[in-house]
Amino acid sequence: MHVCIIHPQSELRNRLAELLSSEGMQTESHTDAPEANLRGSNPPQALVVDATFLETPEVFQQLTEAFPVVVVTREPQVSDAVLAIKLGAVNYLASPFHKIGDTVVEAIEERTLRLDENALGPPILGSSKEIRHLRSLVNKIAPTNTTVLLHGETGTGKDHFAKAIHQASRRADKQLVVMNCDLVPQDMQEVELFGAHTQKADATVSSGLVSEANHSTLLLNEVGELSSDAQARLLYLLEHGLIRQFGSENHHPIDIRIIATSSQKPNELTQSGRLREDLFHRLNQFNLHIPPLRERGTDPVVLGRSMLRSMADDVGKPNLRLKPNAERKLQRYPWPGNVRELENAIERAVLLADGSTVDAELLAIEEYVEKVRAPDLDESNASTLEDYFREFVAANEDHCTETELAARLGISRKSLWERRQKLGMPRKGTRIRAVHK
Repeated sequence: MHVCIIHPQSELRNRLAELLSSEGMQTESHTDAPEANLRGSNPPQALVVDATFLETPEVFQQLTEAFPVVVVTREPQVSDAVLAIKLGAVNYLASPFHKIGDTVVEAIEERTLRLDENALGPPILGSSKEIRHLRSLVNKIAPTNTTVLLHGETGTGKDHFAKAIHQASRRADKQLVVMNCDLVPQDMQEVELFGAHTQKADATVSSGLVSEANHSTLLLNEVGELSSDAQARLLYLLEHGLIRQFGSENHHPIDIRIIATSSQKPNELTQSGRLREDLFHRLNQFNLHIPPLRERGTDPVVLGRSMLRSMADDVGKPNLRLKPNAERKLQRYPWPGNVRELENAIERAVLLADGSTVDAELLAIEEYVEKVRAPDLDESNASTLEDYFREFVAANEDHCTETELAARLGISRKSLWERRQKLGMPRKGTRIRAVHK
């Protein structure tokens, strides 16, 4: 990765270059933007710039339109952070910049995903570590024939991941075949999957979805809803590569890849008796957990922006953008319906928007967000990000769990605990044990 650092202080430029180089990135450093050859034969993939660039908003916005931009400063100001985001920066970091490497990687990946949205197959959007890890796994397993089990809460996008795996596989030239097991009556599932054989000349014969998916991929949504008979025949298919139509004695070979999904955890499927254990082991050659949106850091904003661009283009509003208060609401909301609920909220906002921006109220999720009384960054008395952290925690710790607090702050629970210790803010009802030297 190629990163350009623009900062007037040589000491800080060198420190940032050292941190990024230690992450394996190629860096170049300049004192100001005109000196940097940003549009040459080897342009950078991201910029790391000093907060003083915010003093010239027009110049700064030109940079953010052309590159992912990370703003750095030794003297953080909440008002500067808000302005940076409004002008298109992907992040605003205060020293000592320990996470600069992760931040730059996420910025580059997000921009790359935007450029790849029209590529073959649905993009797996998100900059959280969880999604970056899943994206890496999908790229590794997609070209193989291994059976995959996708599990996660309703609405997390399991079918989207299944499509991404299929369309990045060697079977992508064939159509993905889908069976929603929970929507097919159990007494009809065998015929739906394996077809029916009859001797009557005037009878309609079903070939079945398995035959339809020959040389392709069959997606079984909510595989735990399959009947015991359908499970037995699916197991035989996976073990022997043969199928037999209902009512026939003849078997014939089939070349098929199976992807299964479940809203239940894999061990719960077998413990509840909904999925036979031998079939589970066949389906579970490779399993991927799709995390809920509330555990994906800043991904609600990343996904919201992408959905907004796509939906706005479809309805003739190509310049529509989310206001900062809308993005904050996307980040703080727990999304019990996950990606599906986010998509519905964005669609509603796009349809109702009259101007060029989407205000928070158009998302229609106030009744949940109001449970979390977060101080507005524009109106807060906080002068630093640490002050904002103190205000947020103090305002919400009486009615939020630590997991909920961490999710709304966009950090892990461990990071929340570490910040509490650093700032001397232990959870009420707990004590920091004294360490005697």
